[in-house]
Amino acid sequence: MNECPSCKGEGKIAGFGCGPNVCMKPIVMPCQLCDQTGKVSDEKLDWVRRGRVMREKRVHGSPYKTLRAAAEERGISVVEYSKMEQGVIEPDKEE
Repeated sequence: MNECPSCKGEGKIAGFGCGPNVCMKPIVMPCQLCDQTGKVSDEKLDWVRRGRVMREKRVHGSPYKTLRAAAEERGISVVEYSKMEQGVIEPDKEE
């Protein structure tokens, strides 16, 4: 097992939340990549690498594509595409 690249082995990450009167309030939340264990498998590290490649192609490709446009091209939800880019779920094999 490898140290989680997202939380650096802590099992949680810093984020922002919204409440009834406050938005962008700093919070600590569970790391989705490692399921709060701080460790990931070699396979998951490969997903992270492939997801970063997907994001680079989307953001720096010609033409630039929004997350929504890239997801619509593949016929999947924005959430699913975002999770692929983050390595939370397995990215497309074509990437």
